Amino acid sequence: MIEYLLSIGFPLIFFILLGEKWEIPRVCTIAWSILMGFLSFLIWYKLTSLYFNEAFVPRVMIPWVITVIFTALVLAWRFFRDPERIPPEGDNNIISPADGHVIYIKKINEGEFPFVTKHNRTIPIADFISHQGFLSRGVQIGISMNFLDVHVNRCPISGVVDTVKRVTGRFSSLKNIESLLENERVFTIINGHGVKVGIVQIASRLVRRIVYYLQEGDTCKVGQRMGMIRFGSQVDLLIPDTQGLLIQIKIGQVVRAGVTVIASH
Repeated sequence: MIEYLLSIGFPLIFFILLGEKWEIPRVCTIAWSILMGFLSFLIWYKLTSLYFNEAFVPRVMIPWVITVIFTALVLAWRFFRDPERIPPEGDNNIISPADGHVIYIKKINEGEFPFVTKHNRTIPIADFISHQGFLSRGVQIGISMNFLDVHVNRCPISGVVDTVKRVTGRFSSLKNIESLLENERVFTIINGHGVKVGIVQIASRLVRRIVYYLQEGDTCKVGQRMGMIRFGSQVDLLIPDTQGLLIQIKIGQVVRAGVTVIASH
């Protein structure tokens, strides 16, 4: 009875806690935990019937190890997917640069970083992007990616790459808003027809590499692959104040890189 409970209890508890830590949707986490608990029990039952006299620990541990390895393989497959995407038609659309869910939509005024920081100290947006004069008024949209999302980032508009700049930094959890200013990131500006946008690829605690494919002076197409962030991370989209700009997403919405219309102008 104890072995039975251990065989299904570990996957249920372990994967639910891991899913919460990695901010994977709870429905997916619970469903996967139940599936892995059932798989673990089947493996334990088979081992018990074939090797009943074997030691207690191997009979319990082997199902755990198999379910963890199987989960790691599935996560790797999900993470390294790179599906083809067809952007929606419309020259005035600004498309999502990343898969994930929208965690904030902030207005930028007077060139200030749109978040309250320690001691109510205002921060220039230039400190975040390490670039002077990009925008003084506009919108900053944060898109959070978890392990289940596609991590290939795409160009939100067609145009010419004006700037690509890596900002070295730490690899802290992005749950702390101050990590946006401290973590390693890559800032890209794309000049399009009638609008320009900034894309900030931000490393998180589990990220150790931001890969970017574009170079300054390159011509790019909307939906074209522009880079990839390894494992959980975040991408911010910066849109300077533009006449007729209309934000078409809301906080909490799930977006897809190269597909979801973020804004139009």
